[in-house]
Amino acid sequence: MEASEWHGPGSVAVRLFDHSDLGEPLAISQLLGRTRALAIGLTGLVAYRDGFLFHIALQFAADQSLKKTVDETPHHPYGAHHLAATAKSRAELDDPQFRHRLQRKFHVHVGFANGYRSTTLDPLVHDPWQATTSRPLVVPLTGFGGTRRWEILLAVFPLPPPGVLALGCKWEELDVAFEAKLDAGQITEAARRSKPM
Repeated sequence: MEASEWHGPGSVAVRLFDHSDLGEPLAISQLLGRTRALAIGLTGLVAYRDGFLFHIALQFAADQSLKKTVDETPHHPYGAHHLAATAKSRAELDDPQFRHRLQRKFHVHVGFANGYRSTTLDPLVHDPWQATTSRPLVVPLTGFGGTRRWEILLAVFPLPPPGVLALGCKWEELDVAFEAKLDAGQITEAARRSKPM
């Protein structure tokens, strides 16, 4: 697939996942952190031969869910995607002030033990096909929610190398920065157990 054929972050997952792979679930359910405004958790990790999926769950406090951000948009985890969609040109996406606004929105990050990192903002502003066998790509696939509760399904490619895997999120508008450290080995072992369909 040529980079010019890309039609949004979800198309990356369609291209990279082996659709004959059933996947192997891992029993991981972890609270990433909690503030007065919201709690965020990590759950539902499924390993595949090409990468893995996981869920991020967000639960707002009752008095926080309808507050507005400084640019008068409601707090919701797809704020960066909506903001990127308003960009009228490549030059606007590349503008440092626009990038700063994006960075303040909710985003998820992954860090591999080899030092490579990626965030869900990357496919919004970069060619996603720059991902290599060592550099990760984290892509939001789908989600649901509203008002106080949100769930987001994300995909990470490729499988992490041995060592510590960092999964976390940041939301500067709400002073949120959480991260979990996982053993990448348990994900690659689960991926080996994944059965073909």
